[in-house]
Amino acid sequence: MAQGARQSSLFAAEDFSVIYESFAQANFKAYDFDTIKNAMVEYIDSNYPENFNDWISSSEFTSLLELMAFLGHNLAFRNDLNSRENYLSTAERRDSALRIAEFLGYTPTRNIVANGYLKINSVTTTETVYDVDGNSLSNVNLQFEDVTDPTAYQNFITVMNSIFTSSNQFGAPYAKFTRNGTANEVYRTKSVGADVSYEFNGNITGTRTVFGAHSVYHNTSNNILEEKTPDPYGALDLVYKNDNGGFSSPDTGFFLGFKQGTLNFKDFNITNGLPNLVLDIDDSNVANGNIWVQTVDEVGQVMTNWSRVDRLFGLNAIYNNIANNNRNIYTVSSREDDKVSVVFGDGLFGNVPRGVIRVWYRTGLNRSYVLNPESFGAMNYAFNYIGVDGNTYRASFATSLKSPVSNASQRESLQSIKDNAGRFFSTQDRLVTAEDYSIFPLTVSENIRKIKSVNRVHSGHSRFRDFNDPTGSYSDAIQFMDDGYFYREDIAARNVVSLPTNLNSEQTYSRYIKPLLDNPEVKNFFYDRQYYGPVGSYDPYTQYTDTTGNIVFFNANNSALNTFRWNQISKGSNTSSGYITNDTSAVQRIGSNGTTPMDKLDVNAMIEFVTTPYKIGYIKTIVVTTAGSGYTSAPTVTITGSGTGAVGTANIDGSGTVISVTIDNAGLDYDSATNITLTGGGGTGASAMVTVASADTAWVRVTSVYNDGLGVDNSVGTPTGIDLINRGAIALSGVIPSGARIKRIVPAWANDVTSTVKTDLLNRLANNLSFGLRFDAVTQTWKIVDSTDLVTSSITNNNPSSWSRQYEGNTTGTGIDNSWIIRLNYTSTAWEIVTRKTRYIFGSDAQIKFNNLNFQETFSSETLKPSRDSIKILGINSKSSSNNLPLDNDYTLNAFGYFTYPDGFTDPNKIRLTLATTTNDGFPTNPSAFNDIVGTDTINLGTTTVDGFTYTVRSETGTSVVGRSGLASKFTRIADVNQVIDPATTNIIDTYVLLTSYENKFRTWAQYDGRGFTKPNTPTISELNDLFTSLNNKKSISDQIIYRPVKYKLLFGDIASSELQARFNVTKTANSSLGDVEVKQEVIRLINEYFGIDNWDFGDTFYFTELAAYVHNNLVGQIAQLTIVPVDNQASIDALYEIYSDSDELFLPVVTTSNITVNKSVAYNPTSIAANSGVNIK
Repeated sequence: MAQGARQSSLFAAEDFSVIYESFAQANFKAYDFDTIKNAMVEYIDSNYPENFNDWISSSEFTSLLELMAFLGHNLAFRNDLNSRENYLSTAERRDSALRIAEFLGYTPTRNIVANGYLKINSVTTTETVYDVDGNSLSNVNLQFEDVTDPTAYQNFITVMNSIFTSSNQFGAPYAKFTRNGTANEVYRTKSVGADVSYEFNGNITGTRTVFGAHSVYHNTSNNILEEKTPDPYGALDLVYKNDNGGFSSPDTGFFLGFKQGTLNFKDFNITNGLPNLVLDIDDSNVANGNIWVQTVDEVGQVMTNWSRVDRLFGLNAIYNNIANNNRNIYTVSSREDDKVSVVFGDGLFGNVPRGVIRVWYRTGLNRSYVLNPESFGAMNYAFNYIGVDGNTYRASFATSLKSPVSNASQRESLQSIKDNAGRFFSTQDRLVTAEDYSIFPLTVSENIRKIKSVNRVHSGHSRFRDFNDPTGSYSDAIQFMDDGYFYREDIAARNVVSLPTNLNSEQTYSRYIKPLLDNPEVKNFFYDRQYYGPVGSYDPYTQYTDTTGNIVFFNANNSALNTFRWNQISKGSNTSSGYITNDTSAVQRIGSNGTTPMDKLDVNAMIEFVTTPYKIGYIKTIVVTTAGSGYTSAPTVTITGSGTGAVGTANIDGSGTVISVTIDNAGLDYDSATNITLTGGGGTGASAMVTVASADTAWVRVTSVYNDGLGVDNSVGTPTGIDLINRGAIALSGVIPSGARIKRIVPAWANDVTSTVKTDLLNRLANNLSFGLRFDAVTQTWKIVDSTDLVTSSITNNNPSSWSRQYEGNTTGTGIDNSWIIRLNYTSTAWEIVTRKTRYIFGSDAQIKFNNLNFQETFSSETLKPSRDSIKILGINSKSSSNNLPLDNDYTLNAFGYFTYPDGFTDPNKIRLTLATTTNDGFPTNPSAFNDIVGTDTINLGTTTVDGFTYTVRSETGTSVVGRSGLASKFTRIADVNQVIDPATTNIIDTYVLLTSYENKFRTWAQYDGRGFTKPNTPTISELNDLFTSLNNKKSISDQIIYRPVKYKLLFGDIASSELQARFNVTKTANSSLGDVEVKQEVIRLINEYFGIDNWDFGDTFYFTELAAYVHNNLVGQIAQLTIVPVDNQASIDALYEIYSDSDELFLPVVTTSNITVNKSVAYNPTSIAANSGVNIK
């Protein structure tokens, strides 16, 4: 008998046909109580109809059936529930998701603790250490930054070197590297018994929380600083950072690392090692990346440090075994509540542990939060170290947090694990495709809210040449042109604050008025007009000269009458000190107590000095080019040109030829077109050539003043102009030689109002009183102009060209004062804020396009100073179209903004500029730069029409404005990312990142605060690099990732930029069931819902028609029409219909009920275009 037949016969009960027949009558659709009970009843009726037919509810058999149905229901439910837990998409338990994610090779992120660096502000030691003068520094508190003590830094380093080991004194670090443009040097101390983690308390949202300071080390694989592996017997290592921003920079100095949380350890005695050994750590909230595994001896000294790998199976383990020759590996498996299990190798590709295994781990808060410098005050850290004599001494550091830390986040959510595990699996643990770069970074932290990667491809660069990025994104880009044009545009900018508003007077001032006082284009207006200069020579602002003092700063005849001179006492490389005298050599009092014009001169005032011969455009030489013949007497010399006053005398020899021309008066204000003729004298043929020159001039700033510039008195009570330490009573920001004379003065600008003026201003805001703000040159403060003294507000009167100091300070109530710079007009519906500004506009006819600009200060690796995009108008240009003499000096102006038309179009051929400052002190290097470059020249501006919109272009005909064209110039684009690019890379990946912590903080600010100076800063590129460090080993070798923080572009509300402020007009239907307030609330809700972060990507474009359609679709029957209008009724509405965002921007509406107007009801017609599209058809 065949085996199959035999077994079927012998084991009939197991025969498939028997099994199949036994289930033939089973109802597999029955899974709940009712269907299971009914199925059993049907089965009994079908198979045992005669044996049982008692189906009354009180029957015991019925009760048994119901009990079995109930049990079956429970088993079916549990089986279904357990089955769901085996699939990632349907799993509800975190343990299940963790298990499946681990199977897919994905490691969910546990909570991330806040980590950063504490700057060491001061150091103290008990060791006897001497400074260069032999003074003991023992027990002396030495500051890293002390502007009052020039030896402080040197003494600080002396003590630090006594703490460092002899082999790594300052300048010879234990390890060094550069990251993100900041030099990092690791120094090892001679510490003994230092705490592995020195715990201290900090404040997080009002709760005292444990932090720990720790040693640092350089991870050469990722080129980053990390926490040093805990070792009770190890030395304390700290880092010196230098971003070349000076001692006061938050990223320059000595630092200790710190992390939030408590560092613990647990020992396991492994006598018999087993493959794939698992050690459980049952403490909750074990922080991500904060686990270290060691083999230690009986006293706790480290024998072996084990290395963590992502996983112990597949290529990862083989790679660590073969390529890295590292078999002491482990991985970490996360469990519920961030408990962890440490898993070791199988003995084949990883060693089996034996002996005492110590596991260090840190537990955190499992929260997302931001640490500000005020989160904890000064933290003192003390430790013992071995001195040079072998004795033990005590060192103490006083440290503090200098920059916000926003890298803390809670554990990865269940939904995030379910989303990311599959994504991670699709990337196969590497970054290659474009999708990989948009997916993989999301797996790094729960603090990542949104991310977008863009591949910037280029053909690669030779390793033998410097990397050059023509876009200026990663390296500075320089372009030259000779078709530049430069002109000025005076504007009356208008901003409207809708009423009623939930802002009080203080908030209104902080949000709308105070930022204007520091606006670069308001400063342009000020510097363009607040001159006090020479009378009689060219100056476009002579009409504003302080005529009350009849000032003549220097004279055409070179006399010293009525002049003010500089007397130098000391000088440095870029500074000098001295005092000012008049033509009688009397030391002058400056400041508000001085006499005109010295009352305009105080700290931060700008002075233009002119050196000998104190003339501009004078005749320097006259050279005879042809001697002529037949002269019996000296011919008459006639000098003609743009200047005045030049007189010369010809000299002849005995043969009747002209041998020279003597300059009797050099005159002034001549240019290269000056001519000289020799006539009369009885001869012919003589000719000569003149050379025109100008005295050197220089702008400087007053940096300090002692005793009103008078200094101390001598023995007879006369001011000396010298202070108590024999320096000049006035210090300047440049070197000015003695004898230089004052040409012009610009009073010091004030970035804020005085407390008295502020109190008055707030009262006027609270009481709805219109007023203006003018700048008083004598007191160098802002003054309030009462509404009764202001000229009537109109387009003509508000125009900057109407500004006048003729009646400034007039309080007669006759409405004639038009010296205001900022004006606030109150109406029942709004505050209108009008600001006079001056825009400097530079353009290129064809050679340069101004795209991808950087308007923020960026640290330059070349100059070691903050720099910005700039235009340098070269000194090789002529002084004017009619004067061919060269400008001589280069003039630099900073990029301030794109040139954008009212319809929102950005002109790529133009750029807005502001006066530059080379010393980064906020004051211009040359406040008269525009006038020096342009003079009296003019250019023509015409218009062109494109798609129905009118744009301004330079043309041969059109409106004449003060400006120049044909300028040879240099455009410098400062790289906004201080990033060294590997020249071998062929792909640069720009990864734009929005962190959840920044998003929450910014949205809170936008909703409840809105003041400019409290606006949250975006995460730094350095912070983002540290966050994504783990990806460096995952990317292709030919790729380089640049992480960029994302910022918000505010729309519509009062804190949006003026051109984007808008008001929504809503017309209700006649049968609307909603009240006006409800309509406003619903519109705001729908606007916020429309702009939900998941609906938008970085760099998207907003269309109003789409928003209007969305609002209408959700308020059908409630509203008939939704329109949008600019708050500024002089602005173009077209700019609001289509709004662009940059590649690093995301839209955020800040609409309040005050920005929405509800109009009276109209009959609702669902077929009307307006009701369905939101477009107002007129």
